[in-house]
Amino acid sequence: MKTKVKTLTAEFFLEAVAMRRYLHSIAELSGKEFETAKFVKKQLDAFQINNVVSMASTGWVATIEGNNPDKKLVALRADMDALPILEKTGNTFQSIHQGVMHACGHDVHTANLLASAWVLNQLKDQWEGTIQLIFQPSEEKMPSGAARMLQEGIFQHRLPDAIIGEHVDPAIPVGKIGYRCGNMSASADECYITVKGKGGHGAYPAQFINPIVMASTMILDFQTIQNEEIPTIVTFGKMEALGKTNVVPEIATMEGTIRTFDESWRFEIHRQIREKAQKIAAKFGGEAIVKILVGYPVLTTDKALTQRCKHYLEDYFGENCMVESPMRMGADDFSYFSEKIPATMLRLGTRNEEKGITALLHTDTFDVDESIIKIGTEAFCWTAINELNQ
Repeated sequence: MKTKVKTLTAEFFLEAVAMRRYLHSIAELSGKEFETAKFVKKQLDAFQINNVVSMASTGWVATIEGNNPDKKLVALRADMDALPILEKTGNTFQSIHQGVMHACGHDVHTANLLASAWVLNQLKDQWEGTIQLIFQPSEEKMPSGAARMLQEGIFQHRLPDAIIGEHVDPAIPVGKIGYRCGNMSASADECYITVKGKGGHGAYPAQFINPIVMASTMILDFQTIQNEEIPTIVTFGKMEALGKTNVVPEIATMEGTIRTFDESWRFEIHRQIREKAQKIAAKFGGEAIVKILVGYPVLTTDKALTQRCKHYLEDYFGENCMVESPMRMGADDFSYFSEKIPATMLRLGTRNEEKGITALLHTDTFDVDESIIKIGTEAFCWTAINELNQ
């Protein structure tokens, strides 16, 4: 079986690269992956994978049944959306949509899963069980595509025994695959605060209540929300107060992100932010309106599944192929699936210093060593087939 997976993956590799480049060129934002979705469905049709269901507007869930399909169900997931970034890679397949770029590798994830669909379908009479292919929209922006798929009943008829995701990682050299047991990515919530004061002439402080001072005091005080045992971030990336050099506005607004690795502590942070904001506003004679949007939960991988996948991949690629990944403050809505099903996330190394491929995720020059498409396809196929045999 290993030889067959290697042979078929190599046979399909150039087509998979072409798919990735096309997907990259038509990069689309979260919830607007219309052309991407059309392309994915067209490929699945060409592969003669007929059990395909539309979900979350621009997502697809496809099913491949092997022998004895009721034996076990393993799900594979790829996200499809891009980011609002102006691309500066200079690639011939650079995004045709100005200001929209696949700067997080979701084009690679989708191409990997499409290639895996072709390989697994070719071999379906040689493995037992069922494989579910999840082409998920809107990972980068709430409302989450994973959450929507769950709400729409993606698993209402049958809950998978395991789910496996992949994510490119420029911190890992190409040829290596990262793994982690337990907490892998942080929760991510959005915080919006409106601070109301009293506007006035900047030369007469007795006549105004400055919302900018209140907002600044809040941001500094929020940095004291820490836990010695749990990594915590409260970061505000936007503050707006439409005054002038000598005009103090009535209102200042702030927008930020809250990230941590413990669900109970997560909501304690929310409580402390509300309490601190209201106390500071009251001290100055103003008002604070705090709105916190609860976003992605902590991504926690299943230890037993992760260890098994590590073993499968060491058997396939060699004993030195796996590296332990650190916990990351970045978030991924794969966490919604990991709350419901034993899950693991494979971090695919894309860094190649000899080729100058070193740019970080979410940057305008991000790129990958495309050999990762072959590795990612093999990793999806081999872990799925082996997990079905457990």
